[in-house]
This record gives sequence, structure tokens and C-alpha cells, in this order.
Amino acid sequence: MSTRTKLAPFCEAKLIGKLEVVLVEHLERMLGEPLADDARIAIALASKAPSHGHVCADLSALSELFRQETEGDEDDEGAKREPLTFPSADATLSALRSCPLVRRPEDSRPTPLVLDEPRLYLDRFFLDERLVYEAIRARVSAVEPLTEAEAKRLRALLDELFPSDEPTNVDQRRAVATALLRRFLVLTGGPGTGKTTTVVKLLAALKEKAGRELEILLVAPTGKAAARMGESIQNNLAKVPERLREGLVTEPPSTLHRALGANPMTPGRFKHHADNPLPHDVVIVDEASMVDLPMMARLFDALLPDARLILVGDREQLASVDAGAVLAELAGPRTFTGGVSKAFAKELSKLVDVPSDLVRESLPPIADAVVTLRHSHRFKEDGGIGKLAKAIQSGDEEEVVKALKEGKVEGVTYRQPEQGKRLPKALMDTIVTAYKAAIEATSPKEALAKLLAIRVLCAHRRGELGVEGMNAAILEALREAKAVSGRSAFFHGRVVMITENDRSQSLFNGDIGMVRSGRVYFETDLEGKSPARLPAHETAFAMTIHKSQGSEFDHAIVVLPEKPSKIVTRELLYTGITRAKTNVTVVGTDEVIRAAVRETITRASGLEDWLWQRGRDLTP
Repeated sequence: MSTRTKLAPFCEAKLIGKLEVVLVEHLERMLGEPLADDARIAIALASKAPSHGHVCADLSALSELFRQETEGDEDDEGAKREPLTFPSADATLSALRSCPLVRRPEDSRPTPLVLDEPRLYLDRFFLDERLVYEAIRARVSAVEPLTEAEAKRLRALLDELFPSDEPTNVDQRRAVATALLRRFLVLTGGPGTGKTTTVVKLLAALKEKAGRELEILLVAPTGKAAARMGESIQNNLAKVPERLREGLVTEPPSTLHRALGANPMTPGRFKHHADNPLPHDVVIVDEASMVDLPMMARLFDALLPDARLILVGDREQLASVDAGAVLAELAGPRTFTGGVSKAFAKELSKLVDVPSDLVRESLPPIADAVVTLRHSHRFKEDGGIGKLAKAIQSGDEEEVVKALKEGKVEGVTYRQPEQGKRLPKALMDTIVTAYKAAIEATSPKEALAKLLAIRVLCAHRRGELGVEGMNAAILEALREAKAVSGRSAFFHGRVVMITENDRSQSLFNGDIGMVRSGRVYFETDLEGKSPARLPAHETAFAMTIHKSQGSEFDHAIVVLPEKPSKIVTRELLYTGITRAKTNVTVVGTDEVIRAAVRETITRASGLEDWLWQRGRDLTP
């Protein structure tokens, strides 16, 4: 059977494309003979895997790995496709082990594919994953010793920074102490758990330890996230002693691409790398869940050997759009509930009290570098949005639906779409009232502030309950209410979202603005811009949940599709709900809610395995 014939069903299911078929054919020409059928399929899937968010193809779980992409697929005429037959792991591994085009991790010869059983990688993704692993291993395998005098001085500072023994302070204090002892920290936690507060105090402690001004680099994956990071840090500076506050943060946060020196003419290549590293002592990455594996590899490659790297984010949020779920993998398996190794507890106890129930006899070194903040200041522990978010995290679909339907969760409202796939009238009236207040505000600053009062967040882009349908429906309702008028593209009251970075105008992907009297105003530009100067943009009375990551609104309205969808997952639902500060309205059906809670994002990768399982062999 020819290569094209064998791969045709996978092309029809859109798991692979023409490029993957051509690649397999090219490899066969290099080899001088046909590949085994199972090897053909595995190589094609490994090549396409990064487009599906995977770093590699896990040959032991191909059908499960690609289930989300194939489930419910129909052909162009609407007929249900026959289920795909994926190759067996044993037969595929047998064929690949003897293939000259495939090498093992310990083999240094150049090949287009790498087999780290049961995972099959394209060479460049394997090298990126191994670079990240080796860099982290180097950082977590060593503890910076403290003299008795240093430990006493730093412990006194931590007492000053964290004057009480509240549970929140205990976790934050341990995070800061960990950063003082190691060159790597993963700080994870949900909204309102104090991640930024911890970062500011951490910087103050590092400055005190160094006894000098430090070169600090603050970065985030997007311009919008970088701007929010800067605002949040400025708002928290008052929480550190005044003597350490001055000169603590001298440069505003930047995008990761800009900090590394991205060049549009050479995508994927940066000014800073191993031979020209970043000059900073400390690098802090906010919203790290949005950073994909290749970008994380470029960051690690550009660090000075003795630089500290702090990754900050929420592991429960949506993973990066591209390949990998690095933050979640670094934070460890979901069964890991926290703790420190016996060896590290001895060093840590010089700076903080280490409860005996936190000490584990045996842990991989990475575990000592992970601190999870669990106490939210934004949400109540036993009610409200926080309770719903925890139910979603737990994966208890019945508990989530029950809480929504019975209305027991304070600040949470559950509505089902009306016939015709529209929002309930009362809810649409609420949206119109909120937008009308922003439109009728007396100044751009007031208008933009009122925009944060409410936001419609959709799981899908297309469809009547997607961004496109919701934007049209809200605009129609605003016209009926006479809140907006005119047919020009930039009518008074139009909400726009930037979709392309334009550093020359300080506008970034995800920035929200409003048109007022022919000019477009943003939080970062209250003077307004001419519509003709805007980079790529779109109407944004509603936006996708993906685009809302890192934002927060007083009232978030989460709109789910009418039927279960392969992209509506537990992580998506959690991300949407936790964008709300005080109130969230969920629009969906019981069936869709249950399916979403049941469905989790699976990203094939070997990073967690190497750090958390094989990492046990490392000596801390």
C-alpha cells in the first residue's frame, strides 16, 4: 500500500496534512525503501503533533491523544466517518527501533526523529525539551549555602515581610525562602492568592541578600500581560520596607519576545542566547502557563548560569496555544499536594519554620522548587466563585452542576440559552445596561473603567453562541436601546480589541479600547488614537475565553456552546469562571457543563516524566 493511501484516512480526519505526507515520502526516499505502515502513521502524527499542542506523539496512547481531534468528525457531506485505526505501540516501536532515521536520547548522531520510548519526537522538539530539562536540573540540583550570620539576617527580614503566621503568609514566606536558596522557583496559584505580593517581597529579599542593586527583568508572554504585571507590581510595592523599595523595579515589564530580542526577519532566532546571554541577575516570568516549550527553551538558553528564574502562573488555566504545557508539567502530577525533601527542609528551616507534615522522605529535586499558593484573597474559601472553581478543579461534574442549578454558590448564576441559541432576555438587558453606562460616560477614563464592569466570554469564536454571534446580538440590542447609532465602522461606543502587537504605538494583542467621537481610547492612551492608525483589530463586545487569560472583570458572563465540544474543557471552564471578581453568570446546558468538567487537556510530552519520575535519580 502506498504512503498516500495508507495516510489518507488520517488526512481526511484532519489529523495530518499534505506536509506530513510529503515528509514521510521524503524520509522513505532518504531511507531507500518503504517504511512499515505503522511507522508511517507514527512519524506523520509525530510531525503534526505540535500543531495539536503536543511536543511528541505518545505511541502507547495515540487513540486517546488524538481523540479530541477526531471525536464527532464528519466528512464534507455530513456523514459520520469510520473510526480511525491507530497503529499498535508494540509493532510501531519494533519498526522504529531499527530505523536508521530514528535515534535514542543517548545517541548523538543527527537524525530527523528521536525515540524516547514510548514517545516519538521531531528532532528540534526533543532538543528543546532536553534543553529545558538540563537547565532546570542544573538549577534545582544545588542549594546556595547561607552562613549563620546571613541566615539570621534574612530570617529577620522575612519576619518583617511576613509579620503574622496566617496560612497565606506561611506559603508566601516559604516561596521567598526557596528563592533565596535556589536559582529556580515555580510559583503557582489561582487568582487572588497573592502571587504578585510574593514576587515583590521576593525581589526585596533577594536585594537584601545581595547587598546591592540587582539587574531584574520582568517579562510576560503578551504585551497586555506585561502591562498588567507592571500595574500589579506597582500596586504592591508599598508592602515592602521603604529602604528596599527604592530602585527595586527600574524597568517596566516587557514581552518575552522583546526581552530576548526577537527579529521579524528571522523568526525563532533571537539576539540573546547561550553565547550572548541576558545580563540580568533575576528573571521573572508572569502568566507562565501561556509560554510554550520552544519559547521556554529560548529563555533558558539565554540565561546566565547563576541567574535566578522565577516562573509565576496558574497551572489550572489553559495551556499555551502552541506545543507544550510547561508550567503544569513543572508543577508536577496532580497527585502532588506539596512538600519538601528531608535534605532541603534542613536548609529551608534556617529561614522558615518547616512543619513536620510537609517533609517527605523522598522527592525529586524539582519538588523543592515548587510552591503552590492555595489561599485566595479574592474568593471565599467556602462559597462564591472560589467554591465553584474548586469543584471544577476536582473534576466532580455532578457537584458542579448541582451547585449551579441549586443556586447555592454565592455570586454565581446559571442560565440556559433560550430557543434560537440566544441569551436570556434579562441577561441581555444586563449587558446592554452595562455597556450603555460605558458609552454614556462623560470621559474616556470613566468609559474604560466601566468597561471592566462586565465582559461576555465565549468558548467558541463562531456560531450564534460564539464571539461572532454574541458581538452581532449585543450590537443589535444596543441599537434597539438607542445606545449606539450610525453605520460607520467606528461608530461611537464600539468596543475594539487589538489582535496584533504594535510597539510603536504601545498597543498589544488583547488590548481593549472604545470608540468615542471618532477616536479610539485605551487604558494606556487616554489621548485617543485615529482609527486609521490602529493595527489589526476586531469588535469586542464579546471575546474568547482564551483571549481573556490574565484579565479580570467585576461580572464575567461565560457563554458555552449548545452541545459538547472538543475544545470546551475543564481548563477552559475554570479559566472563564475565574476571570470574575465578584459575579459570574454561566450560560450553558447540564450536558455541556458535565462534558467540560470531564474533559481535560492532555499534552504529550516527556518533561514531567524526566523531572518528576526519572528525576528521583538525581542527587539534590
